[in-house]
Amino acid sequence: MVPGTSLPAVGARIMGLDDPTQKMSKSETAANHAVALLDPPDKIRKTIMRATTDSKPAVEYETAGPGILNLLAIYQAFSGAGDDDMKQRFNGTRYGDLKKQVADMMISHLEPFQQRYRQIVSDPGYLDGVLREGAERVAPIANGTVRLVKERMGLYV
Repeated sequence: MVPGTSLPAVGARIMGLDDPTQKMSKSETAANHAVALLDPPDKIRKTIMRATTDSKPAVEYETAGPGILNLLAIYQAFSGAGDDDMKQRFNGTRYGDLKKQVADMMISHLEPFQQRYRQIVSDPGYLDGVLREGAERVAPIANGTVRLVKERMGLYV
């Protein structure tokens, strides 16, 4: 069975926070380009608050620039809100307030992930056990596949 592609309706392509015309990239070295999954809340907030917007004072959906659309897409991807809900919630919102809400949304959704990560890395034996268990479970399948391939190649004649 071939796995299918699952792309979200919104948030599949998030742009850089410092340059909303370029795709966000983890390899970009600029300080305010992206938010890392393990960034502490104060760093996430600082990065979002420095995100590039435009010269208008508030969100106007019909004329929103790429920076505002990017922040709205980030919020929508985390919240799951529909387009109409987003327009109703943010149309006319000042940029500073939008950024605060985006930062709060990101922090609240990344916190459980970060907490679980800290639990896992604090117990090195846990990770070793998971890897060992997985290897034991898949070894018979992998060995059978290798044996079948060798037989079909004529290596077990």
